[in-house]
Amino acid sequence: MENIKKQFIELLLSTGREGMDKGINSLERLGFFTAPASTKFHLNFPGGLMLHSWNVCNTALMLRQQMLLMKPDLEAKLPVNSIIIASLLH
Repeated sequence: MENIKKQFIELLLSTGREGMDKGINSLERLGFFTAPASTKFHLNFPGGLMLHSWNVCNTALMLRQQMLLMKPDLEAKLPVNSIIIASLLH
């Protein structure tokens, strides 16, 4: 889980968005990185919420890649940074 947390934080910081470090500190303070995704169902273990968001991000980035193979003109409408932020912090 520590490796995923490190990559999660690196991805958020890679967006270059102002205040991202403060957002990451808030996630840490609120227990996001150690919270389960659910109390009874999927990913019900420490770090499950982070893992869920990580999985969503990886899927979203793969979908973006596939969409651009079919329609390269969509690149400007699908900024990687926005996909990273929206999927990791959904």
